[in-house]
Amino acid sequence: MKELLLYALEVLACSAALLLAYTVLLERRTAFRHCRLYLLGVMILAALIPALSIPVWEGETIYLTADIAADVSQGTAAVVATAGNARSLPVEIALLLYGLGVLFSLGLMIGQIVRIHRLRHGAQTIRRATYDIVVTSADIASFSFFHTIYLPAATPESDIPAIVAHELSHIRHRHSVERVVMECIKALLWWNPFVWIAARKLTEVEEYEADRDVLTQGYDPSEYIATIFKTLFGYSPDIANGLRDSLTKKRFQMMNKQSGNSHALLRLAGTLPLLALLLVSFAFTTRADEIKAVSVVEARTAPKRYFCDGKEITQQQMAEIGHESIKLVEVLDSGVILVTTKNQTPEQRAAAEKVKSTFKTADSNEKKGYRTVEGEPDTYLVAEKMPVFPEGGGTLNDFRNWADARILRSEIGNNPLMKGKVILTFTVERDGSVAGIRTLQSPHAEMTAAAEQIVASSPKWEPGTIDGQPVRVRYTLPLNFKGAEPTVKDSDIAVTGSSKSGVVVKIRNADFEASKVLYYLDGKEITAADMEKIDPKTLESISVLKDSSSVALYGERGKKGVILLKSKQ
Repeated sequence: MKELLLYALEVLACSAALLLAYTVLLERRTAFRHCRLYLLGVMILAALIPALSIPVWEGETIYLTADIAADVSQGTAAVVATAGNARSLPVEIALLLYGLGVLFSLGLMIGQIVRIHRLRHGAQTIRRATYDIVVTSADIASFSFFHTIYLPAATPESDIPAIVAHELSHIRHRHSVERVVMECIKALLWWNPFVWIAARKLTEVEEYEADRDVLTQGYDPSEYIATIFKTLFGYSPDIANGLRDSLTKKRFQMMNKQSGNSHALLRLAGTLPLLALLLVSFAFTTRADEIKAVSVVEARTAPKRYFCDGKEITQQQMAEIGHESIKLVEVLDSGVILVTTKNQTPEQRAAAEKVKSTFKTADSNEKKGYRTVEGEPDTYLVAEKMPVFPEGGGTLNDFRNWADARILRSEIGNNPLMKGKVILTFTVERDGSVAGIRTLQSPHAEMTAAAEQIVASSPKWEPGTIDGQPVRVRYTLPLNFKGAEPTVKDSDIAVTGSSKSGVVVKIRNADFEASKVLYYLDGKEITAADMEKIDPKTLESISVLKDSSSVALYGERGKKGVILLKSKQ
C-alpha cells in the first residue's frame, strides 16, 4: 500500500512541476503546435517517470552461500507466483476503486462517441472531398469530430462560412485525435487533478489555433466573436471540438495577439532541465546488488573479520553458527563478513547497519588517501587530523616520554635484569580512550605486562578526525627498560658452612640454600661445587634474583633463587 501511495505522490509532484513549467514558459506564447504536444507528452511522462527504475548509482557486491542463494531464488519465485494472493485488503480496495474509476471514465467517453454517431440518423449529410457536414435538427452547438462537422439546422446562413472555417482548422490539425488521447489519459489518471487541468488547457490551445486560422483568412474579428456568442447553447460533447469551447476573456485577447514562433523551440528547450531533475529525483536508482554465491566453507575459513547481527565474533564462533539459522552472508569490499540470522531482532538489525556503515565509510576514506590498518578498515594509520595527547606538546613523542617516566618509577623498571625494548601497538578510539593494546616485541613477559599496564593508564586523547568526523587511529610505540646495574664488592660476598650442611652463600646479608640455588657464570650454568671454587677476587659483579623475577626467567628451577656471576675480563 505504501508503494502505491508513494507512486501516486510522485506522479502528482511530476504533473504539478511540468504543468507549472508550461504556465511559465509556453502558455499564451502562440506556439500552438508545441503547446499541444507538450501538454499531451508531459502528462504521459508524469505517469512514467516515477515508474522507471534507471540503475545509475553503483550497487554492492553481496556474497551469499550457495544454498542460501538457492533458497532466495526459490523464495522469490514463490513470492512472484503468489503475489496476487499476498496483497493486503487496503491494496485490493485501492485497486478496485481505481479500476472502477477507469471504467467509468472510459464509459463516459464511449457514450459521447455513440451519441455523436446517432446525430447522423435522420440528418442531412453534405459530402465534401476531405470532410462531411451533418446538418441536424437536434438541439446542438456546432462542433467537429474527426472529419465530420456537425451543424444545427437553425444556424444562420451568414455564420456558416466562419463556423466551417473554424471546424476545418480543427480537422486539418487533427485536434480530435489529440482530444481522444487526452480523454484516455484522463480515464487512466482520473485521480490526478493536474491531468484535468492539462486537458482544459489543451482545449484552450486548440481553440486559439482555430481562431487564428479563421482570422488569417480575412474574417472580421467582431463579426467572428458575435458568431461565437450565437453558439453558446446546445449539446457540444467534451470529446469533440466546438466553436463555443473555452469561451473566456483570454481567448478574445489571443485573437488580437500577433502570432510569432521565433523563440518557441528555445522556450520548449527551457523545460529540459526540469525534466532531467525529475528523472534524477524519481527514476534514477542504485544498480542492483551483484549477488555472488560462495560456499559456507569459503565464508568461514577466509582470514576475515566476522560480525554476526552487528556483533563481532571470532572465526571459531563463525564456524559454530548453525547453517539452518543463517539468512544472509555479506562480504564488504574491505573483507568484512556480515552474517544475518533468521531471528535477528530490531536492535541487532540497527547494530548490523551501523557496522556496515562504519566499514563503508572506512573504504571511502581510504580512497581519499588515508591508509588503514590491514584487516581493520575502520582503523587508520594516518588521519586528516592526528590524535592529540593531553600533556606536553600533544605528540606521540610526548606520550612516549610520559610512559618512560612511569617505567623508571616502577619496580620492573628498576630491576637490573629487566633491560631491553618493548614494542607495542595501541589504538586511540573515537572517544579518545586508549584500547587495542598489543605487544609486538618484548624480551620478557614481566616487561610486557608492565608496558601494557602503563599505556592502558593513559589519560584520554583528543581523537583524530577525517572530514570532521572522529576516527580510530593506530600507533606503534617503542618503550625502553634500562634497569639497574649494581655491582658487588668483595666484602659483600662470603662463603661459609660445611659439606655436611651444605654451602651457604651470604651476599648482602641475604641467605641462599646453595643446594637449591641456580648458579650462572658468564651466562653458563654451574654447580654449587663450582661455586665453591670461585675466587671472589675474579668476579666483576654478582646479581641476585629472587621470588617472581627468578621464576619468570628460569621457571620453577629458579624458585629458590638465582645467582648470576660475571667474571672480570
